[in-house]
Amino acid sequence: MRISDVLNAKGLVVITVLPSTAVTALLAELIEHNVGAAVVVDADQIVGIVSERDIVQQLHARGRTMLDLPVAEIMT
Repeated sequence: MRISDVLNAKGLVVITVLPSTAVTALLAELIEHNVGAAVVVDADQIVGIVSERDIVQQLHARGRTMLDLPVAEIMT
């Protein structure tokens, strides 16, 4: 399989969220678009990325209350 094959199957759309987006809203976006990460943008500039791995690590560290946090607090 080539990278072009993956891009043709997945598409070229990049999912973005604002730093203020709640983690629960982020999860809904990831599920809706069947992706594992979203680019975090602020004023049309990339400020980070947040992935399923970031969510799982923070869930383990902080517990379920982290689901109400803004993405800015858990992004890498």
